[in-house]
Amino acid sequence: MRGFAGELEVSGPVGRGGNSHAPRPDGNPSGSVINEVLADLRRVPEVRGACVVHRDGVLLGHKLASGADARRIGRLVAAVLGTSEMVASELDEGGFYQTLVDYDAGRILGYRGPGDTLVVVLLDPKANLGLVMLSVRRAASRLEGDVARAQVIL
Repeated sequence: MRGFAGELEVSGPVGRGGNSHAPRPDGNPSGSVINEVLADLRRVPEVRGACVVHRDGVLLGHKLASGADARRIGRLVAAVLGTSEMVASELDEGGFYQTLVDYDAGRILGYRGPGDTLVVVLLDPKANLGLVMLSVRRAASRLEGDVARAQVIL
């Protein structure tokens, strides 16, 4: 996909000793909705990668290039988004929704997801931000029930 050979897929509570295929109360393997949402986000033009991260930096799932350190990216992005949330709070600007970081080779969009989750996409520099933002908002709403069940298991 888009030049990423050997793409990795991780779901479940990475780094907490969780079994990514442990049955949930509804009988589905944990992370199945997360993986579907991530796969859908990867199909959006100019999206290079996507991940769902708990606000404390624990990676819940990703679709990133095989050479990427998904856990490290999850921790770093959670820190950036946490800082953005603190700035909004300090300025008394209301709730935090998203952060966009532009850099030479692309962009990172972080969006507050359901519960304590963050939906993150890595983008080409010329990505259609309107389409990407719409896709990320839809992805976050699809995660609503699945994330609530997954947090009970964590």
